[in-house]
Amino acid sequence: MKKMKTPIIGVMFISAVLFLTAAASLVVTAQNSTADAYNLGDQEKLIIHSITNSTYDPDNLAKAQELLELQKAQNRKEIAASVNASYNKLKASGELPIVTDHLDVSGSTVATVEDSCLPLLADHHDEGRSVSGAMPYIIDQAYVLNKNLIRNKVLVGPAGVGSAGAWGWVGYTFMYDGKPGPANVVMIGHIYGLTTALAGGASNSEIDLYVYDHTDVTEYSTSIYHQGAGPAGWYEVNEDFNKGVTVFLYPGHVYTMCLQVDGSTSVYGAGEAGSNFFDGGAGARFTSLKF
Repeated sequence: MKKMKTPIIGVMFISAVLFLTAAASLVVTAQNSTADAYNLGDQEKLIIHSITNSTYDPDNLAKAQELLELQKAQNRKEIAASVNASYNKLKASGELPIVTDHLDVSGSTVATVEDSCLPLLADHHDEGRSVSGAMPYIIDQAYVLNKNLIRNKVLVGPAGVGSAGAWGWVGYTFMYDGKPGPANVVMIGHIYGLTTALAGGASNSEIDLYVYDHTDVTEYSTSIYHQGAGPAGWYEVNEDFNKGVTVFLYPGHVYTMCLQVDGSTSVYGAGEAGSNFFDGGAGARFTSLKF
């Protein structure tokens, strides 16, 4: 993502940076932490309360939305590259699992055998982040493989110009050696999180089921949850999901089936934006992945 020329925000931006620096814990990047230092929404409220001018400016929001679209595209590019890199690493190791008939990935039983319909644990994951421009931001990420769990948070504000994104995925990669034909890939799980925005802030939270055919370089996907926010919004979700997507399986092809959590935020001037699937036990988890 190209670096942007940042206009002078003046005292408002300087005071905002000083406020967050004084708070210390507000500007952090903690990887793979499972401790819940905050309840869901605590940090968002602290940032919002520090905004000196929350008057809605349509021009600022339009510019924030432009930055958000760039960040969303950056996240998608990084996630696809990450999944492909994970596949290449597994392929080079010569340890690709083989599935001939059924696949069952859950968080309860570990069994890795050929021709098996026994539950397996998710075996691959990754996470990433990117920041462009100048503004205070917070990113926290974690994963728990034996629970097929991704936790992901990105917040920006209370002032500045720029965008920040954070994403994570967890799933299973295998070579298919069964009969060619369509298969219905079904994922069951739970999501808990918060999407927020105020004034010159814009945000987007996406949780998806993705299936990658690495051999044909083909993607299949279905949306589990999608929420945008701006110029003002506070959207909490805490619900189970049961989603499916139809894919065509070919013998000899390698597939990755995964849960993805994708958060994008931006701010232009005074504002707050957040995608928080981390604090207070929040996150996205699948308990079953089958075809």
